[in-house]
Amino acid sequence: MSKITEKKVEVKLASYYRSQDCIVLRQAAFARKRIDIVKKERDDENVVAIEIKLKDWQCGLRQARVNALACDQSYLAVWHQHATPALNNRKIFENAGVGLIVINEEFKPRVEIEPGGNSSSKVIRAYFCSNNLKLA
Repeated sequence: MSKITEKKVEVKLASYYRSQDCIVLRQAAFARKRIDIVKKERDDENVVAIEIKLKDWQCGLRQARVNALACDQSYLAVWHQHATPALNNRKIFENAGVGLIVINEEFKPRVEIEPGGNSSSKVIRAYFCSNNLKLA
């Protein structure tokens, strides 16, 4: 198997969600950063952010918390071979309101921790969606 990179995981994950009939945007601009994947199921109002990190779950968690300002739900996605440290810190994810997705060797996502409710401003979310996503 070729070397696994965040970009490769991003492309494969976006393709997977599109195959599940989701509207998907890669590298969505938000403030001074980019959200790796933003997705929306066609029959659901929720906009979901996914931050991808192969190993550094702590850095990814910080970024996912920022992403939560723009979306209804925010997840950190980690590669299965490096998921144990993140899984061992479930309480930190729950306290942050961020979900955890583990990506297997076939690039299929498995939600391990559901995100909490988002208390971010609906104004920020509406601005982000209307000016950057065009998901509707």
